[in-house]
Amino acid sequence: MLFYNTTQPQLEEAARLANVRLQVGNPSGRGIRATLALVPSGDRSPAQWQRVSNKRRVNAVCWHGHATFMLHLYLLNRAVRIVGGREHGVMYYDAASFLATFRSTGLWNIGSEAQPLLYSQACACPPADVQEITRLERRLQAP
Repeated sequence: MLFYNTTQPQLEEAARLANVRLQVGNPSGRGIRATLALVPSGDRSPAQWQRVSNKRRVNAVCWHGHATFMLHLYLLNRAVRIVGGREHGVMYYDAASFLATFRSTGLWNIGSEAQPLLYSQACACPPADVQEITRLERRLQAP
């Protein structure tokens, strides 16, 4: 993902609040290139925000983890512009455009036609983590 109108410390703080690891890449013009990774759990239990595919764990941050990170980032700075995605691609111009469209990204099929799998259902996040997204969303919507 590419992040504009923000600083690396803001990205790092949003990652800390969302309990994900920020991996910063090479600068890209005025933007900061970064990806999200799992925070190691320290034992063999699944890490928070880990995607699950056909009962197998995948070493990637799930939709809920990305959404939580972005909500925290927009609570820190409403002017952040985010460009990212491989197959579908997203462009969030600011907090308002993020709030208007981010839930629809959870409906993307990341499975196959024969075995569809929605992006927001490709994990085993506990209900409390899923509810955290709604709580953060309400905070961001508040004037």
